Amino acid sequence: MKRALIFLLTMLATCLLLPKTAFAVTPDLYALQVLQRDLPQSMRWLGRLSQANNLGQAEVYELYHSALSEAQANQQSGISVKGSIERMLLLMEGARYFEQIQQAPLDFQNKKESSLRLLQAAKDQLDRTQFGEDPQVLLEEWQKQGFTDFAKNSADLVEVFTQVQKLLSQPVIAKIEQNVDAQAETESNDEVETAKSSEVTPVPTPASAISTEAVAASSVATTVADEDSQASVESASTTTDDFEKQRFASYVESAESGKVAEECKGAAVWQTEKRESCQSDDSLECDRSYARQCKKLQ
Repeated sequence: MKRALIFLLTMLATCLLLPKTAFAVTPDLYALQVLQRDLPQSMRWLGRLSQANNLGQAEVYELYHSALSEAQANQQSGISVKGSIERMLLLMEGARYFEQIQQAPLDFQNKKESSLRLLQAAKDQLDRTQFGEDPQVLLEEWQKQGFTDFAKNSADLVEVFTQVQKLLSQPVIAKIEQNVDAQAETESNDEVETAKSSEVTPVPTPASAISTEAVAASSVATTVADEDSQASVESASTTTDDFEKQRFASYVESAESGKVAEECKGAAVWQTEKRESCQSDDSLECDRSYARQCKKLQ
C-alpha cells in the first residue's frame, strides 16, 4: 500500500513539475507523443544528414552540433534531436516486452529491427560528437554504414512507430480472457474424459449413495474449476498491472523532458528558434518543451 501511494505521489509531482506535452501517463500516450513530436524532429535531421555529402566542413560541423542540446542564457533546455532519438529508442526497448508487440507480424518485426539499427547508429554518432570527434569523419562512417536511402528509412520509421502506438493502445485483458477460457475448456474436456473412463468399470452402489456422491463430486469439481479460473485471472491481471506500472516508472525516470525557462512558462506569446511568434504548444515548432531557445514576447 505504501509503495502504491509513493508511486502515485511521484506521478502527481512529475505531472505538476513538467510541461503538459513533456509528460505521458501510459505507454500508448508516450508512444503517441513520440510519434507526434520526436519522430518528425528526428526525421528532419536525418533527412539533412542524408544530403550532407555536398556540404563543407563548417556546415557538417553545424549539422551535427545542431542536434545537441545547448545551454541558454535563460536556462532553457528543450528536447534536442539527440534527446528525441533517445526517447524513440527507449520506446522501442520498452515496447518489445509487451505481448501486443511480440505477436505482431514478421514484416513489422523486421522493419522494427532495421529502424532500431538506424536510430542506434544515429545516437552513437551524436554521442561521439558530444565527446569531441570530428563530424566530417562521422559523416563518412555514416555513409559507409548503408543508411543513405532516406526515402525507405523514413517510410519504415513512420510505419513502425505508427504501428507501435496502435498496438500499445490495444487492451491486453482480451488476451487474458481468451487464455482463461481456453484453460476452462481444457479442464472441462478432462472432466468428461475422466467421467467416461469411470463408466467403463461400473461398481454396484446403492442409488442413494450414487446420487449423493455424484452431487458431491460435481460440487467439488465446479468449485476447483472456479477457483483455478479466478486464480488465473487474478494472477494474470496482477502481473500485467505490475508490469505496466514498472514500465511507466521506467519511462518517467529515463525519458528526457524539456526544461522550460521560467520566463517562458507563463508567456502568452513567445518566440522559439523555429517560429517567430507562438501562442500555443500544439505544434512542434512552438512547443516550449522541445524548443532549444525560448523568448517571452508577451
